[in-house]
Amino acid sequence: MTRTRLLLVAAGCAFVAPSALPYPARQAKPGPATGVELKIAAANELSPALTELAEAFEKKTGRRINLTFADSAALYSQIRKGAAFDAFFPADINEVRRLSSSGATMGLSMTEYAHDGLELCVSPTARAEFPKKHPLAALKAKVIAHIAIPDPHRTPSGRAALQALQAAHAYDEVERIKLVVGDDVPQTAQRVQAGEADVALLPVSAACAAWAARAIPIPANLYRPMGMGAAVVTRSRHHTEAYAFLRFAASPAGAEIFSRHGFSAARTLSARSH
Repeated sequence: MTRTRLLLVAAGCAFVAPSALPYPARQAKPGPATGVELKIAAANELSPALTELAEAFEKKTGRRINLTFADSAALYSQIRKGAAFDAFFPADINEVRRLSSSGATMGLSMTEYAHDGLELCVSPTARAEFPKKHPLAALKAKVIAHIAIPDPHRTPSGRAALQALQAAHAYDEVERIKLVVGDDVPQTAQRVQAGEADVALLPVSAACAAWAARAIPIPANLYRPMGMGAAVVTRSRHHTEAYAFLRFAASPAGAEIFSRHGFSAARTLSARSH
């Protein structure tokens, strides 16, 4: 067989048996990143709602959520100093805005996912009558010896409580003497549970009816709305996944979870895709 004939046979074999050539096999498109664990920092009072939200997100996506609950102001300080979190859910949406202004969180990631209300939590031992339309008027009664509120300098519910007391004209010299201030919402609730206060002004999400206190709604026109917000931390190495968790928090599925814990739906969704 001539050299030309040999080359033609070789070429023919290559044509009928392309799999014999060392071409790389066609690769499937990569799916979502696996093995990513998101580290989420959140205020103590969000623990029940965010725990359920994280479980639902893990079930839907397969991604792990590592939740760290602590005092909101302490977490704020840690993130300002570069703590390794992927997203932040503080007690006050203004903390998200301040972090965004400083560059510590991604500005476009800021998400308002829910609103909270204010209610009067009355100890079972309190013997005062609370008018439905003006419940705070009862705080002037002598049988109400101590009124607990969260710290107005540290918590949005504390500021809302102070606004409501002032708007209802229930913050004169007598009521100021009655005030007992807790560091945060859980500590303020504990004041009533321990008998150290007759009533407490707390966010609806505190669910005071669950610990046998009587829950009386405070008219919403007495205080500024309490928006609940979150953002992606700039130093996060998982921006895309963190954005996804924020979108889930603001989604109808997330709103349903938050509503079970006393929150109302936010008016807008502000998380954007990365």
